Amino acid sequence: MLKFIGLLMITFTFLVFNIMLAPTRDSAMNWRINSISFHIIIPLMYIVDWILFYERKTVKWYTPFVTVTAPLVYVIFIFIRAWSLGFNPDAPYIYPISS
Repeated sequence: MLKFIGLLMITFTFLVFNIMLAPTRDSAMNWRINSISFHIIIPLMYIVDWILFYERKTVKWYTPFVTVTAPLVYVIFIFIRAWSLGFNPDAPYIYPISS
């Protein structure tokens, strides 16, 4: 189950960076080796590893629901924190305004 949780988190990292964050950043920063390796190469390698080598019969039907609880709790925490500290709705990120 831990490998499945890792798969969901690394896939989430891959999707959020490439769909939401990369288009808003300077393109020169997106082509740095650390950005490419951490946000594209390593997630794709992990996904391919899971597809090729994971024992799928060990994943229970409720595992995907259990694995998304931690990110959902985190997002709820960030929204509560943003609401309590002040939130700029025009900002592209959900973090509160830094003072």
